[in-house]
Amino acid sequence: MGRCPNCKNPVYAPMPGAAPVTPGAQPRPAARPGTQGAQPRPSSGANRPTASTAKPARVTAKLQVVRADSAQQVIGKSFGLIGGKPNVIGRDPQVDIAIPSDRISRRHCQLEPTPDGVFVLTDLGSSNGTLVNQEKINGRKVLLGGEYIQIGDVLLRFLDQ
Repeated sequence: MGRCPNCKNPVYAPMPGAAPVTPGAQPRPAARPGTQGAQPRPSSGANRPTASTAKPARVTAKLQVVRADSAQQVIGKSFGLIGGKPNVIGRDPQVDIAIPSDRISRRHCQLEPTPDGVFVLTDLGSSNGTLVNQEKINGRKVLLGGEYIQIGDVLLRFLDQ
């Protein structure tokens, strides 16, 4: 375990047995099962559900808490991500995924699903930043599944279902 050069928070390595992370290397996009050669569907809006026929949003991915130094009670907990809307993560009890750690901003980051089914992680101007596989993100970062996300002293694993 090392320390962030900016904020001095612990920076965790992936769990034992996980693929090694090479500093500076970008993860290779993996083809999603059943999508080889598939093209994105055009969105005409003609078949969109109306308010009276819309189905409830479903969980399409999840975040699992791997480590949390100042929030031991959430270790091992999984949070389902709802498709169709941004999922805000932070320490504020009013956000979608609330984690009670003083080292996390009230509205730290968000995971937003795209129309083609992937999630995009965005830091929301947090004090300590957001890391994906030990690299600080600037702007938006597409997640494919299996990535480790560190916010403050909390390490999460993004699992695409």
